Amino acid sequence: TTTAAIAQAAGVTEPVLYRHFQSKQDLFIAITRKMSDDTLREWQSIIGNIDDPAEQVRTIAVEFPAHIKRMEDAYHVLHGALATSPDVRTALSKIAESRAVRATAKSSLFPSLSAGVTGGGTRTRNRSTGVTSTSESYGASLDASWEVDLFGKQLQTLSAADADLAQSAENFHAAQVSLAAEIASVLAFSAIRNNDKVG
Repeated sequence: TTTAAIAQAAGVTEPVLYRHFQSKQDLFIAITRKMSDDTLREWQSIIGNIDDPAEQVRTIAVEFPAHIKRMEDAYHVLHGALATSPDVRTALSKIAESRAVRATAKSSLFPSLSAGVTGGGTRTRNRSTGVTSTSESYGASLDASWEVDLFGKQLQTLSAADADLAQSAENFHAAQVSLAAEIASVLAFSAIRNNDKVG
């Protein structure tokens, strides 16, 4: 979802949206915080008169499906953020680039083949004798070339591409973990704040 679409749905302009949130990720964190506050408030109201911890857990478990249904849109945003975060998308594009570089490096280890087919014909007429003659010619070619890796340069290039691909994959996972940690810190902060209010 673009920021323009978000602003339109909220009934404001994009500049107004950016006055409150510096980026889509900041907006997402705000949604997460609101969702966390709403969830904890709802659960506290459900179990407010129940003293037994086991019964509190059972009550929340029974009510949880209905809670998920009520907050379906917010949870959709939460789960979608891991896929749409700019950091995650950048890491994914780097993986795609590294895979392409690796494929190119690997292809240099194998023979290169090229083939061609040609065909042609001519028709001539001798005006003095009135005789017409035709000729046809066809040809086919198959070329194979292979660069022998005497000094291991191509294997080293492939090894470097493998390492780059592995690093790109790690960066992708790190971006996911970073975003998840940011979400978790928001949720933990909200839980502690709400717990202090109750206590």
